[in-house]
Amino acid sequence: MNMSIGPRDKFSFRIALAPQNLETLDHTFWEISNPKSPLYGKFLSNDQIADLISLPPQDIREVVDYLEKESGKVCTVSTQMSLHRDYIHVDTCAGQAKVIFP
Repeated sequence: MNMSIGPRDKFSFRIALAPQNLETLDHTFWEISNPKSPLYGKFLSNDQIADLISLPPQDIREVVDYLEKESGKVCTVSTQMSLHRDYIHVDTCAGQAKVIFP
């Protein structure tokens, strides 16, 4: 069975963004879990976690700008940021992905 992907076939992928401050997140986790800690039970919100571990906004913007700059050469590129800003979900077509990653 020969399964080939044409240049206009839908193609989705994720770009992982290296998390930052994992040692701080780990320390905070243990403090929140420790009944003897003043932070015990003071859980972080999703936004607080994202602020702690995500790349600086200008670094994320640089990746998104590159994807958008390459958009439209074969088909459009749409991007969506994950909840914790640790990856970018990209929807495009196979031909466009080849343009982005030659």
